[in-house]
Amino acid sequence: MSPTIDLPGIESGMRTGIGQVTVIGMLKGGAGKTTSAVYLALVLRSLGFTVVVVDADSVSQTAYGWARDAEAADTPLPFPVERYPFQDLGEYVTQLRKEYDHVIVDVGGGNAALLADVLEKANRLIVTLAPSKFDQKQLAATFKQARTAAAGHEGDGFAVYVLLTRADARTSQPRDARRQLEEDERPVLDAEIPARVEYERAIDTCPTNLDDYRAVWNEIKEAEAA
Repeated sequence: MSPTIDLPGIESGMRTGIGQVTVIGMLKGGAGKTTSAVYLALVLRSLGFTVVVVDADSVSQTAYGWARDAEAADTPLPFPVERYPFQDLGEYVTQLRKEYDHVIVDVGGGNAALLADVLEKANRLIVTLAPSKFDQKQLAATFKQARTAAAGHEGDGFAVYVLLTRADARTSQPRDARRQLEEDERPVLDAEIPARVEYERAIDTCPTNLDDYRAVWNEIKEAEAA
């Protein structure tokens, strides 16, 4: 597996003045974007980084609701969650990366313009993909927006990864989806997120089992360091 749009990783563990921007995006709802954004933010926070999550879903604002309800239940998330709308998402993220080590942007399904806007500021795009054929059909549109944004990127481009989510090992769907992604030369991560009740129950709480997403982050950093 290797990124299709290259950008060297710059992990340092210390503030350098410019934080990294990770966009979690897929132009379809129900692909595990918000769960992935929250869990990856928790992984980064556990490593000692300052983190902010930007809920850029113009419809549901699930990440913001998660943070609000977790705080109401006395299990607050250890990072702030900012919510849409923003007059200029790209410029807002530019400001946030001056204040935080990592900015995680959860872009809602169907908002192609917003995805393209924020990708111009991104270090990496993680495309979450449930392993159904219907979800896979939506992948081409997401990659089309990624290519458009790469052309207007303010730096040297961004890395792209496909993360399989809701992978039920009892079925052949995850294996079939991975095989198709590899045949299409999509940059699919070896790490994947299994279909577990645990993830459903974790919504609106502060999860503590980060093992699956820690594996995701470790693989990404290894790929960018190569």
